Amino acid sequence: MPSTVTDEPQHRGGSLRLSPSREALLRSAAERLARHGSLLLHGPGGIGRTTLVRALAARTGWAVLHCTPDATERHLPFVGLVDLLDHLPRAGTDLDTALAALPPQPRAALRTALLRGEPATDPHDLLSLHLAVSGVLRAAAETRPLLLLVDGLQWLDAPTAELLAFLARRTEGTGLRLLATERTPWSTAPRHLGLCPPGTHALAVPPLDPADLADLLATDPEAAHAGSTRAALHELHRLAGGNPLHALELARSGHRQSPGSLPAVPERLRTLLLEPLTAVSPAARHALLLVSAASHPTLDLLRAAGVPSPGPALAEPLRLGALTHAPDATLRFGHPLLRAAVLADAAPSDRLAAHAALAAATQDPFERARQLAQANPDPDEALAQALSAAADRAPDLRTAYELTALAAARTPRSTPAAASARWGRLLNAAERAAGAGLPGETRTLALQVLHAPRPAEAHPASTGAPTLQQRTEARLLLLRTFAEALTTTAPAELIEQGLAESAPHPTLHAALRHWAAARALQAGQTSLAVDHAEFAARAGDRPTRVAALGLLTTAHSLRGEPHQAGQALDQARTLAVDLPPTHRLHHDLLRLGAQLSLETGRLPTARRQLDRLADLPGATFAGRAEAHLPLLRLHIATGACEPALTTARSYLRLTADGPPTDGNTALDEPSAPEPGTPAAALYAIALAQLVGGRLDQAIRFATAAVHSCTTDGHQLLLVHALDVLARSHLLETGPVGAATAVEALQLARGLGQSMEAADTAAVLRLAALVEGLVTLGEHPEAAQVLAEARALLALHPADSPADSADDSPALAAVRRAEALLLAATGHTTEAAGLLRTALSRLTAPQHPLERVATLVALGSVERRARRRAAARAALTEAREICVQHRALPLLYRVERELDRAGDRTGPDAAELTTGERRVAGLVADGATNREVAAALFMSVKTVEGTLSRVYRKLGVRSRTALARTL
Repeated sequence: MPSTVTDEPQHRGGSLRLSPSREALLRSAAERLARHGSLLLHGPGGIGRTTLVRALAARTGWAVLHCTPDATERHLPFVGLVDLLDHLPRAGTDLDTALAALPPQPRAALRTALLRGEPATDPHDLLSLHLAVSGVLRAAAETRPLLLLVDGLQWLDAPTAELLAFLARRTEGTGLRLLATERTPWSTAPRHLGLCPPGTHALAVPPLDPADLADLLATDPEAAHAGSTRAALHELHRLAGGNPLHALELARSGHRQSPGSLPAVPERLRTLLLEPLTAVSPAARHALLLVSAASHPTLDLLRAAGVPSPGPALAEPLRLGALTHAPDATLRFGHPLLRAAVLADAAPSDRLAAHAALAAATQDPFERARQLAQANPDPDEALAQALSAAADRAPDLRTAYELTALAAARTPRSTPAAASARWGRLLNAAERAAGAGLPGETRTLALQVLHAPRPAEAHPASTGAPTLQQRTEARLLLLRTFAEALTTTAPAELIEQGLAESAPHPTLHAALRHWAAARALQAGQTSLAVDHAEFAARAGDRPTRVAALGLLTTAHSLRGEPHQAGQALDQARTLAVDLPPTHRLHHDLLRLGAQLSLETGRLPTARRQLDRLADLPGATFAGRAEAHLPLLRLHIATGACEPALTTARSYLRLTADGPPTDGNTALDEPSAPEPGTPAAALYAIALAQLVGGRLDQAIRFATAAVHSCTTDGHQLLLVHALDVLARSHLLETGPVGAATAVEALQLARGLGQSMEAADTAAVLRLAALVEGLVTLGEHPEAAQVLAEARALLALHPADSPADSADDSPALAAVRRAEALLLAATGHTTEAAGLLRTALSRLTAPQHPLERVATLVALGSVERRARRRAAARAALTEAREICVQHRALPLLYRVERELDRAGDRTGPDAAELTTGERRVAGLVADGATNREVAAALFMSVKTVEGTLSRVYRKLGVRSRTALARTL
């Protein structure tokens, strides 16, 4: 590999600040080095070994002799030894003085090796040389430890390597220490551990996680843009394999990827990736090229493509870790970019021949079409038609998109008719990419149509330019990719320009008016949204009318008009009957129906609709993602706290990461919000954490959702994010949490009024605001807000929901708020009676968490009236419901109230206080002391002391015994 290519990140944004995970790794490495006196850090090129060992050496406080071997100097004897001894003066030892102290023969041997004297009479007297170096270094290490830092054992010249091995076996009892690195391609095991002292620990340097990668990108002005969204960040992390250098090189190069193709690998990075393969045989190179050209390479496929013995041919790449055998018998590259690097490094003629051989060898018709397209890069209408026909039969949308994109690329542009066919194929590919959940690819393809030259003639098709219909379709596809960010600048401009361009054409204009309605709805302009949607529902084609009626359903529901919402939904369903069964609008209508059922409290109906939605054929990627939010709300309404957490995590993965691809497994929920995470996903995680997770996580993700919505101008989602943030703070103890909650709810109240929100969610927000104001003693304002809540409640049907005998959650919340205000003003008997009435109407298994909230309010009122037995009875029932449904944040609130009510009971924990029960419960669930401390806002020492008391009171000695007891 050329010496100009380094395997360490070059940071152009200033000095490197180690990430938290790297700091933790550094502490672990320092402990091992101090304990054993030697350490080997290994990993692939660019992973950050040099950065870590230099930071580690600086923190030891020892004298350091270091050398950094280079591949181009490996043939020079003793160059490593020269580099090491050149640093002796900095370690406090003069080399000439040290040489003078040696016996004549060793001194002569060392002077010869360092080119400081005449050649020795016996140039092969290695023993003298080894003894001389050992003597010099031992003398230098007498006053303080001397650290030999060899950064790159794999490139150390052979004589110095032999000398290092000699020293390694003789460091015990001396002040000599060794810190070394080795590049191990694709995370294989180190091969030069024998150059280190016996017992040396080999520590693999792991990849960065996405959060650390985001911090790294932010320090580099040329790369910062690459992590602007969570999807882009995770795709970059996947392609780079978490390798910081690879990620920086990709980001700085622009990280462009054409639809249906492999990512472009910058030349410098390609050289680094392929360096370990420079010595493989020509047969191995040919086999590797076939593997990289195939979508699903197997040994049988390579044999059919002309490789007589693929196993032996690939033995060396397999040994190096460049290839691995997957469980499904396919061959996988050891690095996500290696396939693209091998293809890019091949000669064009070899690449085309490989694709042609694979096309002849494969039995898969879709793979054959793909390989034929790659083997014939020139425009060919017959090939384009064959690719289009294969795409129409493809088993999934992703394959259909890839084949359609190839068909568009192979379509000639020689005539206006051919150009028109190409625009149509580009739009078809973009439509399929959108359905497959590939927004980047959708935008790339649609923008090719939208940015094509626009002639002034009245008939652009005659010149080969896209028609107005095609340009509008491109705009509509682009707008679909913005999802929850329609209020940002780019989609706003798309809508505005599209409306102006399509004004003379009512059908096309109606399609843009539908998106104008969606944007107005996100901006909280419900009246404007209704105007746009009503126009689109009158003038659009059938799909546009159905979609516009769906928006009207949402807008009317938000405005507290369930009857009009139901009418709009019924009209949409009637119109959609003639649409194909797999049309995405069928999924949208079922989702809207479930949302409307949830709004009106018909939970069994909502469950049936969501079950039908899951079974409906032809679900697009976007449709599957959007169905998660009503499912999450249903889980919360029915108290299914753990399924709620699972659903929120799934929604986060779908919306932020996209569909899983080869080598891209779905990531778990992050411990903290990551840059670019969609606001809707942040809100979903916060909501699920509020009912079944950790209160601190709920606050953290809700705060991030509020910031994201504020930045994007998504007023509709901002109201909901503020609500979750406020409810999280209301579960905290004391006036500080109540004050924060009231501030958030007052802001949500103002936003709700400006958007004319009058749905049950608005009622629930006002009821929560009453609770916060009562806690702060703001009784007059609480009474005013309570009147607003009653007025909104009056807009909804007074009868019970059709499939439930319960009160609606909104009515229960208003009664609860009124009771708390009565109790705060001295009317505890009336308050208790009102709460008991509410409880009598909350008897079905629906809305168990609403019952808990009402029981907590009753317990608080009864305690205020000094009826402690009644308070404990209500709170004990609330605790049982929380335990049954795993509603942990509510459970902690109930336990605090029980403690205030004088509760000293509890299953198997009669002597535990509320704080002790909280700690014990988390530990029994498997949390570490540090995790418990973070969850309960206390120090680790406090957790340890509390846990000791729990053990003593319960008579247990281990976490296992504690879990069994509880």
